[in-house]
Amino acid sequence: MFRTFFIVTVGVVIAAAGNVHAAGDREAVGPLPDDPQLGVNNGQFAPCPDSPNCISTMAEPADDTHYAAPIRYTGDRAAVHAQLLAWIEASDRVVLVAERHDYIRARAWSRLFGFRDDLEFYLSDEPTVVHVRSESRTGYSDMGVNRARYESIRDWLGSR
Repeated sequence: MFRTFFIVTVGVVIAAAGNVHAAGDREAVGPLPDDPQLGVNNGQFAPCPDSPNCISTMAEPADDTHYAAPIRYTGDRAAVHAQLLAWIEASDRVVLVAERHDYIRARAWSRLFGFRDDLEFYLSDEPTVVHVRSESRTGYSDMGVNRARYESIRDWLGSR
C-alpha cells in the first residue's frame, strides 16, 4: 500500500511540474525567459541572491555560501573556451545558450523535475582566470548542486 501511495504521489508531483523529459532530451521544461540579470556588466556577474542556491567566483570571499574561487588555467584562452564548450557538450542535461570569445552561457536542468539552472562563464581580461556563476531559477536551496557543478567544471579544466 505504501509503495502504491508513493508511486501515485510522485506521479502527481511530476504532472504538476509540467512535462518531464527523458534523460537524453536536450531541452529543459518550458521556455527560457530573457533575464537582464544574466551576463557580464562592467566586468561583473550579477550578485547572487540571499538564498543558498547560487555560487559565483565574483562573490565576496568571506561569503562561504556563495563564493567559489576563480578557476586558474595555463595556456591559451581560446583553448580553455573550447574546453568549456566540450564540458557542456559532454554533460547530461546542459545546453549552450549563448557564447562569444569571453563569455559562455548555458542552461542546466534536473533529471526528475526539469528544474532549470543558469550557468555562466567569463574569461576575463585578467589572464588565466575563468569566472563561473551557477544559479537555480527556482526554490530556496539547491542541495549543493551548483557547487558540485562548479567543482565538476574545475576538475574538467584541471584534467586537460
